[in-house]
Amino acid sequence: DELVARHAENLFRALSSLNNTPSPSSVSSKEISLFERQQIISQSTGLFLPTRKLRDEIKINDIIGFMIDSVSLSREEIRSPYQGILTEIADRQLWRFGEKLATIGKRIA
Repeated sequence: DELVARHAENLFRALSSLNNTPSPSSVSSKEISLFERQQIISQSTGLFLPTRKLRDEIKINDIIGFMIDSVSLSREEIRSPYQGILTEIADRQLWRFGEKLATIGKRIA
């Protein structure tokens, strides 16, 4: 591990001298966030109309879109049972019962 770290540092210094890349000591390390995926599944068949965008902050009971029933043309609100960041959302198209409409990421670390 020490040998690999030393080689990486030497390589970084060599590259830094060529294109002004910051030295390893001045580069801050980023923590990677971990998310638990919570899926919202369609409870009916119809045209899904999303009202939220990716990376939106979602609270419990927020409306994320509407489902328009293909037979009766009635409009049903699709509400989130979860809180977190919207990491996936379905396109405006026809979706069947049981298909995933959205994923809410709950930060766990």
